[in-house]
Amino acid sequence: MCGLLSRLLKIIGESRLFMSVQERDFRQQATKRKTVSPDEFAKAFYSSHPCPNIPASVSQVLCTELGILAVFPKDNIAASFPDIDFDEVVKDVAEELDVPFEHIDLSRLTGTVDNLVEEMTHIRMSM
Repeated sequence: MCGLLSRLLKIIGESRLFMSVQERDFRQQATKRKTVSPDEFAKAFYSSHPCPNIPASVSQVLCTELGILAVFPKDNIAASFPDIDFDEVVKDVAEELDVPFEHIDLSRLTGTVDNLVEEMTHIRMSM
């Protein structure tokens, strides 16, 4: 019984029927946006960035984790997806970029994509 309940709760948690108002609003607005690949994201918003792979990787991980087609620098992922564990998303981004999670000061993260890109860059450049 416990395994069945666990699977049911996982299905409910992954269901789009139970989205927060913020996530529903974000997803609705996202359908009106231009789709931007991770490489296009890096070129469009971070063309002079010292590590262009960082913005592209952040975009790729966020889009994959959140099931969306594009992110933009001002998107506040933490506020738009209050039901996700933002620390886990940050951990996934850090893993993709080979940044030790323990080097990240989570209190410096505002939840925006731009802030996440800049913090990951700061850490990578200081390693």
